[in-house]
Amino acid sequence: MNKLYNKILNAKFIPKTIGVLIVIFINWLFQSLLYMGITEKILKIFIDLVLFLGFFVIFNHITNFISAIVISFIIAHTLNWIFNGHIFALLKTFGNIKTETEEFSFYLDNLKNRSTNESSILLVATFGSMSRKELKKTSDLDIRVIRKEGFNNALRSSFFVLFERSNAFFNKFPLDIYLCDNMDCIEKLKESPVPVYDPNQLLK
Repeated sequence: MNKLYNKILNAKFIPKTIGVLIVIFINWLFQSLLYMGITEKILKIFIDLVLFLGFFVIFNHITNFISAIVISFIIAHTLNWIFNGHIFALLKTFGNIKTETEEFSFYLDNLKNRSTNESSILLVATFGSMSRKELKKTSDLDIRVIRKEGFNNALRSSFFVLFERSNAFFNKFPLDIYLCDNMDCIEKLKESPVPVYDPNQLLK
């Protein structure tokens, strides 16, 4: 569990319901930007901007300028959160959902197949409870996707991860996935990675 979320949810002076709402708001507002690499951050902000401008054009003809800005931002940011976020991984924080262990294996098999068919990906690895061999029904699935160098690979891999997040949302799967621009993000993690797709055997 995120350390900040844990502190908020376990704070004795914060009612449980209020704590849950605070955590949801923080997750909605920041949408894991602090954990993303530069490529993902750029795409995340770009999607927000495009959606915002689209809705602003509509609402600016319906309501006043300030209201149009606020409404457009909320809708755009929320859509980005839903389809390009980790909502069901967040719900794991509250103990709302459980996932059979077989579903994790099924997803990883499919992720490996999709990664094999995506030329922009260097490797895919999983961490967290899977790495610690502590996988259970209340776990989420921590994934890191390392992309190859180059603008085209950055673009393709970004949309690959976006698709994975959207797919996880529609399937109510607790996926916590990030795109990495290089191997540094793997080295910064304190846990040993479990390779999902590693054709060049970079993880040993």
